[in-house]
Amino acid sequence: MKFTLLYIFILCSLSSFSIQQKDTLLVKSIEVNSDKFSNNIYGAEIEINTILKYYNEIKKTKNPSSLIFRITIFDENNKPIQATESTSFKKSNNQVAISQEFLNERSDFKIFIPYYCLNLEKGLHKLSLLINAYVRDTSITDKPREIFCKGLNHKKLTINKPATKTFKLLVQGVKITNFDSKGSTWDWTGGLADIFYNISLISTNNSDLIFNSSTVKNTLSAAWMDYSENITISENDKITIGVYDEDTMFHDIVGQKDFTYTELLSLSDSETEISFGQVTYLILKVKK
Repeated sequence: MKFTLLYIFILCSLSSFSIQQKDTLLVKSIEVNSDKFSNNIYGAEIEINTILKYYNEIKKTKNPSSLIFRITIFDENNKPIQATESTSFKKSNNQVAISQEFLNERSDFKIFIPYYCLNLEKGLHKLSLLINAYVRDTSITDKPREIFCKGLNHKKLTINKPATKTFKLLVQGVKITNFDSKGSTWDWTGGLADIFYNISLISTNNSDLIFNSSTVKNTLSAAWMDYSENITISENDKITIGVYDEDTMFHDIVGQKDFTYTELLSLSDSETEISFGQVTYLILKVKK
């Protein structure tokens, strides 16, 4: 009797394990292109070739709502690399773990790792990466569920990390046009704009939002808006400054422009007035 019960327990355990492991991502290959620019940002591009084995009993489909990759970076001593202070890529205990979500069915994926998020000194570094996979089963609002990842889910890479620049940024003054780009009032009630600015680091596939200022309500101008938190970039990266009209659902873009650190310093030192989009006047201040 004991043997029979034990046998049944083992069968149930194996069946449960099989169900848990039926959704599997097989990583066939990983290619790394180190030391390249992606749009405005310097880093490494990871190309992943996979086969997803998946079946959703509820929707009777072989594809999840989305597939998520989580890439954790390790140093040559196999310790997780810490994130720089400014990056929003901070995950679990401030380790660098870059996640990217894909909605459409495919087998090849490209993920970009910006060097600014790696808390490493300038120079050559021998690193490794580990890939974990997650799915959202029925909707993009589902909680991600980790699936079994097998095959070549780890890879060594060597990078030549450039010097970094760390600074804070202030919008000392900003003015915008009376109407938006379509000739309409900024607020549907006929009111003025609710102005804020943000700072992003935008590569080809990612937009890493570093800072959002507070909002100045019902106005066409603002002065001495918030100093940003620390921003850390690789020396030739470009940061994107966007000025927005805050809205309940979707913020209206007033203007957006890219700047290198050298350009920001020059504009700050000379207190040069600039304009772009529906922004008619902007003065920036850099605090090193």
